[in-house]
Amino acid sequence: MGSTEKIIKERGYNKEQEKEKIYVSIWCMAYNHEPYIKDAIEGFLAQKTAFKYEIIIHDDASTDRTVEIIKEYEQRYPSVIRGIYQEKNQYQSNPQNLKWLSSLKMKHCKGKYIALCEGDDFWIDCHKLQIQVDYMEEHADCSLYIHNGIKLNCQNGTVQAIEPYDGKKEKNISAEEAIMQYRGHPPTASMLFKAGLLKSPDFFMTTPVGDYPTQLFCLTQGKIHYSSRIMSVYRWLSKDSYNSEMLKSKKKKFTFNLGMVRFLDQYDQYTNYEYHVWLVSKIMTHVCGAIAAADSQIPLAEYYNICEQQGLVMTPEYKVYLKEMECLRKQLFDEEYCSDKLKKFTEKYKNIVVMGAGVYGAKLAAQLENNHIDFQGFAVSQKGKNEEMLKGKQIWQLSELPFTQDDTGVVVGILPFHWDNIMRSLKKAKIKHYICPFFLEYEKQEKM
Repeated sequence: MGSTEKIIKERGYNKEQEKEKIYVSIWCMAYNHEPYIKDAIEGFLAQKTAFKYEIIIHDDASTDRTVEIIKEYEQRYPSVIRGIYQEKNQYQSNPQNLKWLSSLKMKHCKGKYIALCEGDDFWIDCHKLQIQVDYMEEHADCSLYIHNGIKLNCQNGTVQAIEPYDGKKEKNISAEEAIMQYRGHPPTASMLFKAGLLKSPDFFMTTPVGDYPTQLFCLTQGKIHYSSRIMSVYRWLSKDSYNSEMLKSKKKKFTFNLGMVRFLDQYDQYTNYEYHVWLVSKIMTHVCGAIAAADSQIPLAEYYNICEQQGLVMTPEYKVYLKEMECLRKQLFDEEYCSDKLKKFTEKYKNIVVMGAGVYGAKLAAQLENNHIDFQGFAVSQKGKNEEMLKGKQIWQLSELPFTQDDTGVVVGILPFHWDNIMRSLKKAKIKHYICPFFLEYEKQEKM
């Protein structure tokens, strides 16, 4: 007997009111999913549970036979399936404003928990819901339960386990794992969370996607539990999917990345910089993604209008991001450039050292030289046997710099994709003064 079944029995399983209580609302978003929607619905109906659940399928004005298929199932299972049918596509008209969708969920979902599954994905384990709800009922501090799945490439038919997290079969994932997603994102179809978490601050509703922000909101509300048991299939690059559309359009890719930069920056403030050391790295990933998707001949300020046309909810703050990203693009590619912030930093200290002897360390050195800024040499956290000189300057071990700490400023010439590792090296070497020119806002480094 499962945990949920025991709990229901203890409360009076035979009582009519308990019998009719809905424990899970399955929320399914569908749009032009004619080839896939049957698999999704059959996966819902196959669930074996000791509790009642409901299936709510929201069709966003599909132009194929998706609506017809949903209605066929709705007629066959009227007590379980409810369809919501839009006459005009809502997501296409405003893809980055998910507030309307959250309100729709809160209006229609009656369950204690919400389970997500897009109409082109599907579940392959009939015990999925029971397993998840059993755990959630026993662990009141758990806000979200996610699990492993299969990635099915719709372009070539290949399949592979997603394996989003290393380690044990069952574990609570860390904040770092939730934010960084080093091995990719867990399946959206794996998510089951407390219904009360549908209501979140408004900025969570102005994002390019909904699943990742939901995970990060759940992180602030409790523990995120993960199971390596494979219980769902994620269709990658299915027709009309968000990912397939992004691959077709660099403008969409730019809009997506800029939207995520704004969201993550707001999330950093919302969490009082508790996760800053990882969020700056994640932000940098999206900044570079946006820059890579942008036309190098077009000033980034012009992308304000482009993003609005792509549906991003633009605010004046975005102009600041675009301006800072333009400076960062120059910092990355223009050897004649040197930001005012970097110049002011180098004026404060007698000795300037570039941390990193790789491509970007050498690029920063060239920028300093081209702007007539003297620096003493380079520093690395782990010095190799043949690392003695670069560009005619000395290379030191970071922890063995021959200068006093108060008179030394370190310029980090490493892209901060793993800022926590960089910070660890700086702290270990007891470096007091440093700047990394590859951030949008350098002053935030002081919050570490």
